[in-house]
Amino acid sequence: MNIVVNPGHVFYKEGDPRNTPGKCSPDKTLREALWNREVANKVVALLKEEGFTVVLAAAESERVSITYPVKVCNNLCNKVGSSKVLFVSIHVNAAGNGQWMNAKGWSVWTTRGVTKSDKLATCMYTVAKKVFKDRNVRADYVDGDPDYESDFYVIKNTKCPAVLVENFFMDNKDDCAYLKTEICKQKCAKVIVEGIKNYINNV
Repeated sequence: MNIVVNPGHVFYKEGDPRNTPGKCSPDKTLREALWNREVANKVVALLKEEGFTVVLAAAESERVSITYPVKVCNNLCNKVGSSKVLFVSIHVNAAGNGQWMNAKGWSVWTTRGVTKSDKLATCMYTVAKKVFKDRNVRADYVDGDPDYESDFYVIKNTKCPAVLVENFFMDNKDDCAYLKTEICKQKCAKVIVEGIKNYINNV
Protein backbone atom coordinates (compact mmCIF):
# COMPACT_ATOMS: atom_id res chain seq x y z
CA MET A 1 0.00 0.00 0.00
CA ASN A 2 1.13 3.53 -0.82
CA ILE A 3 0.33 6.28 1.68
CA VAL A 4 0.27 9.98 0.78
CA VAL A 5 0.72 12.16 3.87
CA ASN A 6 -0.18 15.84 3.56
CA PRO A 7 0.69 18.38 6.28
CA GLY A 8 -1.86 21.15 5.81
CA HIS A 9 -0.82 24.75 5.08
CA VAL A 10 2.54 26.49 4.72
CA PHE A 11 4.38 28.74 7.18
CA TYR A 12 6.99 31.06 5.72
CA LYS A 13 8.38 33.15 8.59
CA GLU A 14 7.02 35.34 11.34
CA GLY A 15 5.32 38.42 9.91
CA ASP A 16 5.37 37.23 6.30
CA PRO A 17 2.13 38.48 4.64
CA ARG A 18 1.83 35.20 2.72
CA ASN A 19 0.96 33.34 5.92
CA THR A 20 -2.73 32.47 6.11
CA PRO A 21 -4.42 34.66 8.75
CA GLY A 22 -5.78 32.72 11.72
CA LYS A 23 -3.67 29.60 11.23
CA CYS A 24 -2.25 29.95 14.73
CA SER A 25 -3.38 29.98 18.35
CA PRO A 26 -4.71 33.34 19.63
CA ASP A 27 -1.45 33.92 21.53
CA LYS A 28 0.59 32.86 18.47
CA THR A 29 2.49 30.21 20.43
CA LEU A 30 1.26 27.44 18.12
CA ARG A 31 1.56 27.69 14.33
CA GLU A 32 -0.66 25.15 12.63
CA ALA A 33 1.54 24.64 9.56
CA LEU A 34 4.63 23.96 11.68
CA TRP A 35 2.72 21.55 13.94
CA ASN A 36 1.21 19.76 10.95
CA ARG A 37 4.63 19.27 9.37
CA GLU A 38 6.17 17.93 12.59
CA VAL A 39 3.42 15.36 13.07
CA ALA A 40 3.45 14.45 9.37
CA ASN A 41 7.16 13.67 9.65
CA LYS A 42 6.41 11.37 12.58
CA VAL A 43 3.66 9.64 10.61
CA VAL A 44 5.96 9.14 7.62
CA ALA A 45 8.70 7.66 9.82
CA LEU A 46 6.30 5.27 11.56
CA LEU A 47 4.72 4.12 8.30
CA LYS A 48 8.12 3.48 6.75
CA GLU A 49 9.06 1.38 9.79
CA GLU A 50 5.97 -0.70 9.02
CA GLY A 51 7.18 -1.24 5.48
CA PHE A 52 4.77 1.04 3.62
CA THR A 53 5.69 3.17 0.64
CA VAL A 54 5.11 6.75 1.82
CA VAL A 55 4.99 10.07 -0.01
CA LEU A 56 5.13 13.34 1.94
CA ALA A 57 3.00 15.77 -0.10
CA ALA A 58 4.05 19.03 1.54
CA ALA A 59 3.38 22.16 -0.48
CA GLU A 60 6.05 24.87 -0.40
CA SER A 61 3.61 27.68 -1.19
CA GLU A 62 0.25 28.39 0.45
CA ARG A 63 -1.05 29.31 -3.00
CA VAL A 64 -0.90 25.62 -3.97
CA SER A 65 -1.33 24.11 -0.50
CA ILE A 66 -4.56 22.34 -1.48
CA THR A 67 -3.92 21.64 -5.16
CA TYR A 68 -0.37 20.28 -4.86
CA PRO A 69 -1.10 17.31 -2.55
CA VAL A 70 -4.08 16.33 -4.71
CA LYS A 71 -1.87 16.37 -7.80
CA VAL A 72 0.77 14.24 -6.06
CA CYS A 73 -1.84 11.77 -4.87
CA ASN A 74 -3.65 11.44 -8.19
CA ASN A 75 -0.42 11.03 -10.11
CA LEU A 76 0.40 8.13 -7.83
CA CYS A 77 -3.09 6.69 -8.26
CA ASN A 78 -2.66 6.84 -12.03
CA LYS A 79 0.67 5.04 -11.71
CA VAL A 80 -0.14 2.21 -9.28
CA GLY A 81 -3.96 2.19 -9.16
CA SER A 82 -6.33 3.97 -6.78
CA SER A 83 -6.94 0.77 -4.81
CA LYS A 84 -3.29 0.79 -3.75
CA VAL A 85 -3.22 4.36 -2.39
CA LEU A 86 -4.50 6.08 0.76
CA PHE A 87 -4.42 9.81 1.50
CA VAL A 88 -4.42 11.61 4.85
CA SER A 89 -4.29 15.36 5.42
CA ILE A 90 -3.11 16.53 8.85
CA HIS A 91 -4.55 19.68 10.46
CA VAL A 92 -5.31 21.43 13.74
CA ASN A 93 -8.84 22.69 14.27
CA ALA A 94 -10.08 26.18 15.21
CA ALA A 95 -13.54 27.42 16.19
CA GLY A 96 -13.18 31.18 16.15
CA ASN A 97 -11.47 34.14 14.57
CA GLY A 98 -8.40 34.76 16.68
CA GLN A 99 -10.15 34.45 20.05
CA TRP A 100 -10.01 31.73 22.68
CA MET A 101 -13.03 29.45 22.27
CA ASN A 102 -14.69 26.55 24.11
CA ALA A 103 -14.79 23.92 21.34
CA LYS A 104 -12.30 21.13 21.90
CA GLY A 105 -11.37 17.66 20.81
CA TRP A 106 -10.05 15.43 18.03
CA SER A 107 -12.07 14.60 14.89
CA VAL A 108 -11.77 13.02 11.46
CA TRP A 109 -13.45 14.17 8.25
CA THR A 110 -14.50 12.63 4.95
CA THR A 111 -16.47 13.89 1.98
CA ARG A 112 -20.26 13.71 1.85
CA GLY A 113 -21.89 10.38 1.07
CA VAL A 114 -20.82 6.78 1.57
CA THR A 115 -17.34 5.88 0.32
CA LYS A 116 -14.36 3.74 1.33
CA SER A 117 -13.06 6.84 3.09
CA ASP A 118 -15.74 6.31 5.76
CA LYS A 119 -14.18 3.00 6.75
CA LEU A 120 -10.71 4.55 6.93
CA ALA A 121 -12.10 7.36 9.10
CA THR A 122 -13.89 4.91 11.39
CA CYS A 123 -10.67 2.95 11.87
CA MET A 124 -8.87 6.14 12.94
CA TYR A 125 -11.74 7.17 15.21
CA THR A 126 -11.72 3.78 16.94
CA VAL A 127 -7.99 4.09 17.64
CA ALA A 128 -8.40 7.71 18.78
CA LYS A 129 -11.03 6.69 21.36
CA LYS A 130 -8.47 4.35 22.91
CA VAL A 131 -5.40 6.57 22.60
CA PHE A 132 -7.16 9.73 23.79
CA LYS A 133 -9.35 8.02 26.38
CA ASP A 134 -9.04 10.94 28.82
CA ARG A 135 -9.69 13.64 26.21
CA ASN A 136 -12.57 14.65 23.96
CA VAL A 137 -12.90 12.66 20.72
CA ARG A 138 -15.64 14.24 18.64
CA ALA A 139 -18.11 12.29 16.49
CA ASP A 140 -20.99 13.04 14.14
CA TYR A 141 -23.31 10.04 13.84
CA VAL A 142 -25.93 11.74 11.64
CA ASP A 143 -25.24 9.24 8.84
CA GLY A 144 -24.43 6.31 11.12
CA ASP A 145 -20.65 6.60 11.38
CA PRO A 146 -18.40 8.84 13.52
CA ASP A 147 -16.73 10.98 10.86
CA TYR A 148 -17.70 14.54 10.08
CA GLU A 149 -18.42 15.30 6.43
CA SER A 150 -17.46 18.27 4.27
CA ASP A 151 -16.25 18.73 0.72
CA PHE A 152 -12.74 19.85 1.61
CA TYR A 153 -10.79 20.13 -1.64
CA VAL A 154 -7.93 17.82 -0.68
CA ILE A 155 -10.22 14.90 0.14
CA LYS A 156 -12.96 15.57 -2.41
CA ASN A 157 -10.62 15.62 -5.40
CA THR A 158 -8.35 12.68 -4.65
CA LYS A 159 -8.95 9.41 -6.51
CA CYS A 160 -8.44 7.13 -3.51
CA PRO A 161 -9.81 6.76 0.04
CA ALA A 162 -8.94 10.04 1.79
CA VAL A 163 -9.46 11.59 5.21
CA LEU A 164 -8.65 14.89 6.87
CA VAL A 165 -7.73 14.72 10.55
CA GLU A 166 -8.40 17.70 12.82
CA ASN A 167 -6.08 17.22 15.81
CA PHE A 168 -7.77 19.19 18.60
CA PHE A 169 -8.37 22.97 18.71
CA MET A 170 -5.54 25.49 18.73
CA ASP A 171 -7.94 28.19 19.98
CA ASN A 172 -8.97 26.23 23.06
CA LYS A 173 -6.53 26.90 25.91
CA ASP A 174 -6.52 23.34 27.22
CA ASP A 175 -6.22 21.75 23.77
CA CYS A 176 -3.54 24.25 22.76
CA ALA A 177 -1.40 23.43 25.78
CA TYR A 178 -1.81 19.72 25.04
CA LEU A 179 -0.99 20.13 21.34
CA LYS A 180 2.37 21.63 22.24
CA THR A 181 3.45 18.55 24.19
CA GLU A 182 5.56 15.82 22.64
CA ILE A 183 3.20 13.14 23.95
CA CYS A 184 0.31 14.69 22.04
CA LYS A 185 2.27 14.80 18.80
CA GLN A 186 3.34 11.19 19.23
CA LYS A 187 -0.21 10.06 19.97
CA CYS A 188 -1.68 11.99 17.04
CA ALA A 189 0.81 10.28 14.74
CA LYS A 190 0.07 6.90 16.30
CA VAL A 191 -3.69 7.29 15.75
CA ILE A 192 -3.17 7.94 12.05
CA VAL A 193 -0.73 5.07 11.57
CA GLU A 194 -2.68 2.50 13.58
CA GLY A 195 -5.90 3.58 11.87
CA ILE A 196 -4.31 3.03 8.46
CA LYS A 197 -3.00 -0.38 9.48
CA ASN A 198 -6.40 -1.45 10.81
CA TYR A 199 -8.07 -0.31 7.61
CA ILE A 200 -5.63 -2.23 5.41
CA ASN A 201 -5.98 -5.36 7.54
CA ASN A 202 -9.77 -5.30 7.20
CA VAL A 203 -10.31 -4.22 3.59
